[in-house]
Amino acid sequence: MSNLRNSGNIERDVDVIGFLYRYEYYNKETDMPDLLEINIVKHRNCPTGTTTVLYMKETGIFHNIDRSREKMA
Repeated sequence: MSNLRNSGNIERDVDVIGFLYRYEYYNKETDMPDLLEINIVKHRNCPTGTTTVLYMKETGIFHNIDRSREKMA
């Protein structure tokens, strides 16, 4: 968010700031090409945090990951 401080009133005026990180964009040889991290770094009325979703770049659609089928380690 420090990069937004020099861009006028954006940091002060917005309610939500989120950053997207696509594994495939930054690492062409990743074994997770369809995963995208959404990092909410500012939210006036809710907690912040990171979540991972499936990203279909052909359509630009995000899909939830069904974590209920993952085994507990």
